[in-house]
Amino acid sequence: MEPQVEAGEATSRQLPPKRYGPKELLLAALLIVPIPIAALIMASWIAALLGSGNQVAQLPVTPTPIQAPVQGRTIIAQARPSFTALAARPTYTAPGKLPATAIILPAGTLVLQQTPVLQVTAKVATLTPLPTASLTSQTHPPTTRPTETINSTPTKAPAVATTVVAADTASTTTQSSEAEKFFNEGMSLFNNGDYQGAITTLNQAIELRPDYANALFYRADAYRRTGDYDRAITDFNSALKANPGYVYVYNERGLAYEGKGDYGAAMADYTQAIKVGANPDVAYSNRGNLYAAQGNYDAAISDFTQAIMINHQSVQAYTNRGVAYSAKGSYNQAIADYSKAISLKADFPQAYVNRAAAYNTIGNYDQAISDCTQAIKLKPDFAVAYYNRAVAYEGKGQKAEAIIDYEKVIELNNNPDLRQKSEKQIQLLNGQE
Repeated sequence: MEPQVEAGEATSRQLPPKRYGPKELLLAALLIVPIPIAALIMASWIAALLGSGNQVAQLPVTPTPIQAPVQGRTIIAQARPSFTALAARPTYTAPGKLPATAIILPAGTLVLQQTPVLQVTAKVATLTPLPTASLTSQTHPPTTRPTETINSTPTKAPAVATTVVAADTASTTTQSSEAEKFFNEGMSLFNNGDYQGAITTLNQAIELRPDYANALFYRADAYRRTGDYDRAITDFNSALKANPGYVYVYNERGLAYEGKGDYGAAMADYTQAIKVGANPDVAYSNRGNLYAAQGNYDAAISDFTQAIMINHQSVQAYTNRGVAYSAKGSYNQAIADYSKAISLKADFPQAYVNRAAAYNTIGNYDQAISDCTQAIKLKPDFAVAYYNRAVAYEGKGQKAEAIIDYEKVIELNNNPDLRQKSEKQIQLLNGQE
């Protein structure tokens, strides 16, 4: 019989030890073992990070120009000055192979992964189409159309009143009278286009009066017209020395310098003629021709415009400004100028043939044919008119008519360059090449 324990009685009895079964031991293992393994893994990660040096860093980047072709044009791109990288050195995408899309972050910062994505600011250089001076044919190579440039006709100097100073002897008076007679005969020959005869006759006038400014001037102009530019310049200088007020010398001497190829001296003389007011419209027109010959068409147009402002009836200025506009590719403005020249001088074949060249360029072949036909009526041996009309016929596909006009250019044989081109075109049209 077990003893009774009263209430409030203390007891020191020890309980027997608890035993753990298989389930409890497995649970404890699962809870304790992962802790040191995780610590070891984390420690290895930290060591690897500290030893590799692949920390995040801000890397300065020198702006790098990049060129990439885009539809026949060139993009000049500039990389932004900085980006955030996850590598020690950036590796740029090869020039011309920019990513199709760029991830653009604020403040010009780019995220660099394996290869950087560049933010570029590109300025595309637009291409200005060059003016074409040729007719494009479906079956033949382009055929060029010559444009005849009309040089300003030098203005004749008005006869300078010659004062014969009373001499002490009768022989001096007789010599002056004889000199004037030879001068008048020489001028008659000059006006009829017999420049060599004029030179011979004016020689006699100058022998009698070496300081005869008028005779010196016109002999110089006759020399210039026959291509003897050195003698022309010498005589112009003598005329100016004999009469410093003979300002008409500047235009004519400028033409002689230009013929000789001394364009600097020619430009100086035309400019001087403008300054002294010696037929400034002619001087502007002559200087404009020189600018155009040098390819400075804007300056040429400016000078021709000045000439027109001074002389609204200047056929040469309108015609030559039209040539400059054509050279720039401004064909409508050129046509307007040629039309104005024709309205001022309806029998001016050069204006018709130049307008035809402009019409050919813009594909208005019917108008070109009409203008060339009119030019031929005015000047039947005008090879340029036949050639330009042939080009228009070719543009319309009228092969037979084109060949007839090319053959006419060959028959005239007064323009070697056009003759050669016409022979070439006939071969092409006949299918020989």
